[in-house]
Amino acid sequence: MVWSKATRGIPMECVPLQDRRALFKYRDPPRVQYEHRGVEYITKSFSMSNIIGNDHCAKSVAIHKVHFTKEFIQRLRAKASDGASKSYSTFGILLLSAYLWRVITMVRSLPGHETTQIRILFNGRRRLNPKVPNEFSGNLVLWAFPHCKVQQLITQPLQFAAKLVCDVIRKVDDSYFKSFIDFSSSGALEVEGLVPSYTLNECVLSPNLEVNSWLAFPFSHMDFGSGGPDCIIPGRLKTEGELFFIPSCTRDGIDVYVPLPLNNLDNFEKLCYFLESNY
Repeated sequence: MVWSKATRGIPMECVPLQDRRALFKYRDPPRVQYEHRGVEYITKSFSMSNIIGNDHCAKSVAIHKVHFTKEFIQRLRAKASDGASKSYSTFGILLLSAYLWRVITMVRSLPGHETTQIRILFNGRRRLNPKVPNEFSGNLVLWAFPHCKVQQLITQPLQFAAKLVCDVIRKVDDSYFKSFIDFSSSGALEVEGLVPSYTLNECVLSPNLEVNSWLAFPFSHMDFGSGGPDCIIPGRLKTEGELFFIPSCTRDGIDVYVPLPLNNLDNFEKLCYFLESNY
């Protein structure tokens, strides 16, 4: 937003902070309390071995936009909270992620014994203690990896998937972020030849999913002199199973961009709004 203000000649209220080393200091000695190998980091050899022909994949994947109204999301909340020990009234994004995880897993017709996971990116600014200043202009995201057997996911009610997602997200707290910082600064990356796992050049995520949410971005403030944007869409999507959550252009709910194989598209369209009592 700083650049849009500068373009319009509006003075900055505060100078953006970019010094990661000052804000995210590693502990001495480091305290790596969680496993980060195979999660945020992988070996270079594994990364290279998973490169697939993206041109072929891109031709067989359709990008489907599905719109979820505020009313539909409210019905999802009510369904997930019905008889549950906790309410999901404040977990709209995670609840919709859990819902789509189930729908897409059904559409894929995967074996019941197979494990499926959903990789969810989330902002860690409010999870660190002390809190990260609002002036920090860099990214501060990590992933959570809820997972279970396909049979469990598609036979259990929505509450099961919603609880699974929310419980895993809750565990990625201040101690996890600081463990990640310590591990990243420990020298293990250089010694073991580890690289960030997001460098995997995958074009098919099945049986897994990835969720990227742009719902918190202040797009309305992106005014470079001619007004804010009327509509936001992601760029070229070529990875099957990589979902993007975008504020709806109609201001009524959420648009989700879903890359799917062409042969899965019809079934997805039939199931994506199906909210019967046994579902």
